[in-house]
Amino acid sequence: MSFEIYNPLLGLIVAATSTIPWLYQFAKDIKVSQKAVEDLDKCEMFLQRLSFTWPHISRKLDSLKKLRSLAADKQQDVPGKATKITFPSGMLWELLDPSICDATLSSSQPSAPSEASIHVTTHFLHPLADDYLQKSLISDIDSMGDISH
Repeated sequence: MSFEIYNPLLGLIVAATSTIPWLYQFAKDIKVSQKAVEDLDKCEMFLQRLSFTWPHISRKLDSLKKLRSLAADKQQDVPGKATKITFPSGMLWELLDPSICDATLSSSQPSAPSEASIHVTTHFLHPLADDYLQKSLISDIDSMGDISH
């Protein structure tokens, strides 16, 4: 069953939570990085659909796209340590803070962006499960049926 989501609050939540896979896309673990990129694509698709109904969500979508492209261009590997990402910090806050979208719509002059750098160091204690293991677990749960009293 498929249904459309029209709640703009969910768009703001997806925009804010997209910052998590945005950071994880720079992980050294290939599986984690690939999964994060897939999740970012899903976030973009959701925001794209929602922006047709709520135009202010398109600003969040634009911010996410710009952040992805800028970070990919400015990514630097620090040998043996972490990935260093340099980006305008305001772009991250545009995704995290819903009031910034309203403020940028009403202001006529954009402020000068300040640069920020993040060192992404990842140490995963629990590996990301393979797809076939996840599907197997889901089918096992489905085969259990309804366990209601």
